Amino acid sequence: FCLTNGRRYWTPRLSFENVVELRDREDWVRVYTHEYGTHRPLPHPVVCYRLRALGCFRERFELDSFPFDAQDLQLVFKSMREVEGDQCPSFRLVRNASPKYQALVPHKHFILRDEYEMAMYQGSRSDLSEPALSSSRRQYPCLTISLKIVRIPSYYIWSVILPMFVFVGLGFLVLLLDATQLHDRLSIVLSLLLATVAYKTYIGDRLPVCNYLTWLDK
Repeated sequence: FCLTNGRRYWTPRLSFENVVELRDREDWVRVYTHEYGTHRPLPHPVVCYRLRALGCFRERFELDSFPFDAQDLQLVFKSMREVEGDQCPSFRLVRNASPKYQALVPHKHFILRDEYEMAMYQGSRSDLSEPALSSSRRQYPCLTISLKIVRIPSYYIWSVILPMFVFVGLGFLVLLLDATQLHDRLSIVLSLLLATVAYKTYIGDRLPVCNYLTWLDK
């Protein structure tokens, strides 16, 4: 509860779980005790929370299928009001189902549009936080909103896959030489090997660094 002008109000203590920086924030709240546009009472009060902000959020990319991968950019809302007894939360965080608030980033304002395509998909999931993430093993209501983006692989096809394919294909030229010309065969193979290693070293700075093999590595 918070004390304002001598009155006590309940607050869900909402915050972003994966926020790095949040600025230009504006939020407001409205409580509904009756169905919208009617006088029919609701079984439970509904609090409509609206937030308009500009922020930077962190997201871990799954690169197993790189460069043909798709990523979910997630906004994770979390309440610091813990779940009550019998694993039944005192309230839930749910996304407003009204089409009026189904906002998508227009493609012309999508900064990464030269590298990614934004899919016409916006999902949401309402659940509870993991007990292991809390030192007191408590669970908190969470709401995750996802935007899906799909990588445009053209750069990697022309700059990585095709050159490597050409290097490997040129190696078959040794079959045109007589088997007794071992020196010439090894010279061609070693030259192509050095060219491949040099090119991979050069292109490595333009590839994501991770501790597992991606599709492109394989």
